Formats: sequence, C-alpha cells, structure tokens
Amino acid sequence: MNVFVTGANGLLGTALVRKLAKKHKVTAFVLKGTPLKDLNSIKNVTIKQGNILDQKSIEEALGNCIAVYHLAAAVHVPDVMKKKLYMLNVKGTENVLNACIKSKKVKRLIYASTIAIYGKVKDDKRTVIDESHPIVPASNYGKTKLIGERIVKGLCPKHNIRFIIIRPSKIYGPGDSSLLPLLKLARIGMSFTIGKGDGMTMPAYVDDIAEAFYLALESKKTDTEYIVTGPDVVTKRQFVAMLAKTVGKRPRKIRIPSLPIMILAHVGEKGAAVFNHHLKLTQKLEFFLSSRRYSIEKARKELKYSPSVTVEQMVAKTAEWYRQERML
Repeated sequence: MNVFVTGANGLLGTALVRKLAKKHKVTAFVLKGTPLKDLNSIKNVTIKQGNILDQKSIEEALGNCIAVYHLAAAVHVPDVMKKKLYMLNVKGTENVLNACIKSKKVKRLIYASTIAIYGKVKDDKRTVIDESHPIVPASNYGKTKLIGERIVKGLCPKHNIRFIIIRPSKIYGPGDSSLLPLLKLARIGMSFTIGKGDGMTMPAYVDDIAEAFYLALESKKTDTEYIVTGPDVVTKRQFVAMLAKTVGKRPRKIRIPSLPIMILAHVGEKGAAVFNHHLKLTQKLEFFLSSRRYSIEKARKELKYSPSVTVEQMVAKTAEWYRQERML
C-alpha cells in the first residue's frame, strides 16, 4: 500500500514511518528546510518536502497514495500565538483534506488530534474521560485541533474517504527534549512539585502511540475516534520521583505553592510579549497543576491497542537517549 505521512520527521512521525515502511511504501512529507532525522536511513521511504500551508505542494507529493496520515501540527507553538495555531492546525488540515479529495485516490485518512480537546474537567480526581465525555477545549491549541476534527468529519464522508481520529496523550521518548530540564534539576537534587502533586497523568511512550496509529490503517472500524495513552496512571509526585530515581537521586519532598508561581508565569509571559517573545510558562505549569485520567478501553477493544511501556520504563528509555546524545 502507498501511504502518505505529513509531519513525518516529528517525534511521532518518525516512529510511525519506521513501522509502516516494514510493510508499505511510504511518502514522508516534511516541511522544507527541517531536519530529516532518521528518515534517510529507512527503506521503502520517499521523502517529499513541502508545506501543509501550500496545498499544491501536498497535491504534487501525494502521487498514488491511497492512505494518508495527517500528523503535522503546531504542537510546540505558544498558546498566545492564535493566528499561527489556526493557520497550521485548521488551514493546514483543510489543505490536506482538499488535496486528498482532488487526488480521488485516497480512501482512508488518519488524523492526529489530542486529548487537549477535552479541556478542564470537573471533579478531575474522580472523572475518567472516554470518547463520550463532553468536549470543551480550554487552550487555543485544543480549540484548533477540535476544528481540525470537525473538518475531517465534515469532508471525508462526502468524498467516500474513511477516517479515524486518534487523540493521544502527552508523548515522550528518544527524540523528545521536554523531559530534559526536569531530569537536569533532579540530578542536582532539585526534584519538586508545584502544588500538592496529587494530580494524575497518563503519559505515553512514542512507540506505543505509533503502534496505535499503525493499527488504525487496517482497522475494520472507521469513521470514529479513539483516546490512546500509556498503560499507567501516576500522580505528578510519583512521576517526579521516577525522574529522580532515573538519575540516581532520592526524590525530595519540595512543594512550591501554585498561586504565586502562576501569577509570576502570567506576568512573565505578558512582559516577554512586549518584546515580541512568546514564552510557554503557563503551558508548562499545566503539567504540574492539571489532573486527568483517561479510558483507552475503546482503543483496546476495537484497534487491539495494547500499550506495553510503563511510565518508569519510558522515563528510563528517554533518559538513556539523552545520555547517548550527551545531553544529560
């Protein structure tokens, strides 16, 4: 099968392309000028450069592909940059869908959404979120990804394209640098939580999430959506303790009050914006302050999704990659 993947050189994209290429011919669509990472070394992969904001470049790259993964998105864009988020997550998705429709060869589309579409949750210590849970995104990122979902659901059925929407949790693994600052702090004995640290999280290892996307390609169930996370539910305090253990330190029970830190973060962001700098301080604080628990039973039952990498293993694998790259 000829398969097309946007955002193919991202963390998830690279892992997915590696899985797909074992059985399929893959066209890896990457933003012109961005690093190709390991894509050059994978057999059965053709690399095409372009931009999801340029529909013509998508059309030219699609070729004979009959299945499309749309992973490209504004994942690391600060939430205050509304226009950029809209252009990449909404207009970019429209361009990909319109290119698929114009091709007339695409029969299946798999769209990478996010658990961020669920927003804030009442009684977040007890609520288990599944696909039927009310969707009220709080962030601009979540709002634009939800619009992307609606574009997929609105256009695909009209043009006989089967679709699957996958909503992954936060993804970690080799190639991702988001754990590095916390591990460096843990290494010097500065492991801490903001607030009580009792908020829950369900992070996932990149290869597990890539497997969920891979399974969606041949799934008999289509025109639906799935939440996919890692197998474990851990508190932020437990997560921070795992980071400390990974670098050979005992976790310190340091709790920083959340209110003054949040105020400082907001002031810092607004001050930086005056000088045209966009910081993600409040987004980073969300890691410590939010509490979310998800059900992946639908994905287990219908996709046969079975995540195998525990949070502790995920942290260890990511830290080992940092050491190999001499980052830690």
